[in-house]
Amino acid sequence: MKIKSLKVLLLIPIKSFIHSRLLQLLYYRYRQTNSNSNYFISMVDERGIYDVGLADKIKGLLSGFYYCEYDKKRIFKIHFTHPFILSDYLMPNHYNWKIDEEEIAYNQSAVPIKLSFDKRFPRLKYLSLIKRLSNDKKQIHCYTNAAFYDHPKEIGRLFNILFKPTLELDAKINQCRNNLSECYCSITFRFQQLLGDFNEGNYPVLESENEKKRYIDESLIIIENLYNTNKYTKILVTADSSRFLEVANKTFDFVYVIPGIVKHPLSNIRNFDYSKSFIDLFLISEAQEIFRVVGGKLYASGFPLFAASMKGKVMKDIEINL
Repeated sequence: MKIKSLKVLLLIPIKSFIHSRLLQLLYYRYRQTNSNSNYFISMVDERGIYDVGLADKIKGLLSGFYYCEYDKKRIFKIHFTHPFILSDYLMPNHYNWKIDEEEIAYNQSAVPIKLSFDKRFPRLKYLSLIKRLSNDKKQIHCYTNAAFYDHPKEIGRLFNILFKPTLELDAKINQCRNNLSECYCSITFRFQQLLGDFNEGNYPVLESENEKKRYIDESLIIIENLYNTNKYTKILVTADSSRFLEVANKTFDFVYVIPGIVKHPLSNIRNFDYSKSFIDLFLISEAQEIFRVVGGKLYASGFPLFAASMKGKVMKDIEINL
């Protein structure tokens, strides 16, 4: 093994150990509760926030269930309350992952573990790392955006076991599905803050209106070329820029944009309807072909890649001419 690789394998467990122990300090403030020590709880709340998008949050949940398939003594549960309540959008499908608040031990009866994704760290090593950091007599509270599984096809299998849309979300998906033809593809653009209409961290904003217009125009050319060179009667366009979505929708009658306001889950806005993100996810996964636009200053979004993996499909990249 190379020295650099050895350093990575050593550093990440140490980093995870430190983050996990710091998180443990928060648990001492909460009263002791009667709890099931066999629970493995995938946590998404204010205590161990990861500033990641929806797909990465769900990856962490899938990883928790995957671990419980490996450690069969554990009972998998999900506690997802930040920045929205997951059960408002997704419900159990073939496995009941719901848990009552009083069943969660925010005290020394639990071992909080915080693991960040690092592509240099072998995914399956996360399983043994959790085993080392945990205690068989205590609940595991796992905060992670890492994918422990080692094959994209696992995403579809795990997601299907755990999740299906709530009745309310399913009705919204069906309403949007009726506005699409049976023969549609999807294309995703991730501008972040380039066009100045989406709030996300400290990412750059294009300085001039001419630059912004050039990005929009080149993106419209990609959509038009995709339509002219393929059999699709409709193109589902998803993006994080409301400005771009509005322009694309007005420019082409073959474009379909899912109604709603776009917000990134790391914006931490409470009482906001995140339905659009979930509808995007499900309808992208159902598209005949799934495309992602990359290049220039665009961000290579993992969202359409995750959606494609939900149905065992291959996502294709298109390079923007910038």
